[in-house]
Amino acid sequence: PIADGVHLLVADQPVGVLVYGYDSYVSYGYPAGLNLNVVDPETGEFAGVFSAIQPSDSDMGGREIVDVKINGELYGRLEEA
Repeated sequence: PIADGVHLLVADQPVGVLVYGYDSYVSYGYPAGLNLNVVDPETGEFAGVFSAIQPSDSDMGGREIVDVKINGELYGRLEEA
């Protein structure tokens, strides 16, 4: 386990970080960072990939929690507010 608070990860190779937590009847998980690249600086479009492993639900305690891996691609556009 890692203590509560702010943490800094420094690496000389690409790494991924997953934030997750669970209790008897609930769980959550999300990537702490994404591998994003600017596709078009003029339009603000970007793209990236992510991979996350998070615990499954337990169906209110009726099933054992297992890790679920989620891979995906992300596309978007940044606009001025």
